[in-house]
Amino acid sequence: MFNFIEGVGQYIRQGEEQNLRATTLKNRRNFCRRLLNFIHDKPLDLEIASEYISQLKISEWSPASLVGEIKQVKSLANFLYLKGFIADNWTKKMASPRIHHIQPQLVSQELADKIIEAGTEVGPGDRSRSIRIKDDVRRLK
Repeated sequence: MFNFIEGVGQYIRQGEEQNLRATTLKNRRNFCRRLLNFIHDKPLDLEIASEYISQLKISEWSPASLVGEIKQVKSLANFLYLKGFIADNWTKKMASPRIHHIQPQLVSQELADKIIEAGTEVGPGDRSRSIRIKDDVRRLK
């Protein structure tokens, strides 16, 4: 385990030497802290990494956060492999979930017309220019 902790320290120092953004370094440190708390004295391998991600899923992390955490695990494992702290580079075997972006909900034509009408009503503080623009918008709908 002492090699793993040393490797994590080098991983964090490498980020500092690369002059990564402060938020990136903070996220990297927080990730390493979470991972070390999870694995305790177990070696970092595909099985442990998968258990770690499964635990995050149980904790109801969002899909986007899970993808980010998986990227962090892969990045750390690649670094540790290149530096000789772990013997096998298993990162290609680790699957990342796909994020399905939510499509914006479109409003009905009737509701859109009501929104335009409400937004183009002439108010007590409107100047003549604003009144002309609002009239033009109402005519375009």
